[in-house]
Amino acid sequence: MILRRYAKRIPVTALLLVTNVALFGLGLLPGLRRLLLEHFMLFPPQTRAFESWQYFTHAFLHADETHLFLNMLGLLIFGRVVEWALGSGRFAVLYVVAVFGAAFTQTYLNQLLGFPVRPMLGASGGVYGVVLCYAMLFPKRKIVILPLPIPMSAPLVAAGMAAIALFLGLTQPNGGVAHFAHLGGMLFALPLVLFWRDAGRVRRVR
Repeated sequence: MILRRYAKRIPVTALLLVTNVALFGLGLLPGLRRLLLEHFMLFPPQTRAFESWQYFTHAFLHADETHLFLNMLGLLIFGRVVEWALGSGRFAVLYVVAVFGAAFTQTYLNQLLGFPVRPMLGASGGVYGVVLCYAMLFPKRKIVILPLPIPMSAPLVAAGMAAIALFLGLTQPNGGVAHFAHLGGMLFALPLVLFWRDAGRVRRVR
């Protein structure tokens, strides 16, 4: 009962932040990083290394400190606000669906287009889904994207991120970044946000 009571008080955003940082820290220990990558990074489905759980576990691994920092910064800035608006349960569903959508889109869109399918890791797809949700729930809010000191509306920022992901995915398939995953996180999050918003299951913000 005590554990259940405290679990309800811990925001999902905080749990995601702690889990990602903790796993990255474990990966710094000798031998553990290789073990984590071999079992939990997303491998192409046609390879022996692929396991179904990798569609989700890849989002808790990161390539380096910069990769981790940028994803966790985005999750911290947007995740806590979106979680407040949706509630922790729906926010968790949103994040999981966006993570799966990112993996699915990156894998199968690359195959469809004849691009190479490489192993994938990182929380970017989930974060992009959260950003889309933020833009839809708070359309009047302004965001400043450094180094440009120009406040832009949240929907404009989200649309720009989606357009850039699509463009880079089509033009830089060998660049080492899973651009289609970013787009997939947004695409899979979209119907959920529309449904919850139209059904009145989102906190109203004055």
